[in-house]
Amino acid sequence: TGSAATMDALSKTAKPVVLMNITDTCLTMKPRNTVSLWIDNHDIGRLGARHFLAQNIYRSFGFVGLENANGDMFYSHERESAFRLSLKADGAASSCFPGKDGDYSDTALKNWISNLQKPAAVMAVNDITAVRVLNCCKTLGLSVPNQVSILGVDDVRPLTEGEGRSISSVRPDFEKMGYVAAKELVRMLMRHRPSRFREIVLPVEELVVRKSTVPSRDCNKIVDRSI
Repeated sequence: TGSAATMDALSKTAKPVVLMNITDTCLTMKPRNTVSLWIDNHDIGRLGARHFLAQNIYRSFGFVGLENANGDMFYSHERESAFRLSLKADGAASSCFPGKDGDYSDTALKNWISNLQKPAAVMAVNDITAVRVLNCCKTLGLSVPNQVSILGVDDVRPLTEGEGRSISSVRPDFEKMGYVAAKELVRMLMRHRPSRFREIVLPVEELVVRKSTVPSRDCNKIVDRSI
C-alpha cells in the first residue's frame, strides 16, 4: 500500500483503478471504475494442509502467522483459518504461533517449535517466515525435514533456494494476476461510461515440493541429515 495521501487521492479519482491485494477501505469502497484482485488465501491454506495430510506421518501440525498493531494481516488470518479447518476436517489438531510483524526475536518461536510433537509439520504464512522457522530449527538442532517439515508461501526463489536452502512453497500465480489486472484496466479504459466495482478472486493451485517437506521413510528416528 502507499501513503495515506496517495490512497485518498486514488479513492477520489474518476479514472480506472485496479487494486491488487489491497485492503484500504477508502479504495475498496470506491463504487465506480474499480477492480479489486485477490489471491485466494483460503486455497493457500488448504493446499498446505492437504500436502502434509497426504504424507500421513506427522504427529503435530502448526501454523506460523503474522500479527501487527492494526490487526489487518487479513491474508495471514485467512491462510491460517483454511489450514487449520482442513486439518480439523481430517481429525487432526493444530496450533498457531502468531508472530509479530517487525519482531525478529525468535526466542518465543523456538520455544513453540520445541513443544511440537515430532515429527511436526509447520506451515509458514510466507517464505520469509519459513526461513525464520528453518533457522530456529537449525539453532535447536532439529533435523529438517525429518523432525520438522516446513512449508512457505510465495515461492520467492532467493528465499526458498538461496544459501543452500530447499524450502517447499505454495506458489500463487502472480503472473496471471498481472495479466488480469492489465486486461481489466484496458476494459475500463475502453468503456464510454463508468463501470461498477468488481472483485475477482484468483485460485491458487500450485505447490512446489522441495527437500523441506520430504522426510525419510522412518522420520521418527533422529537422522543426521538436514538442509
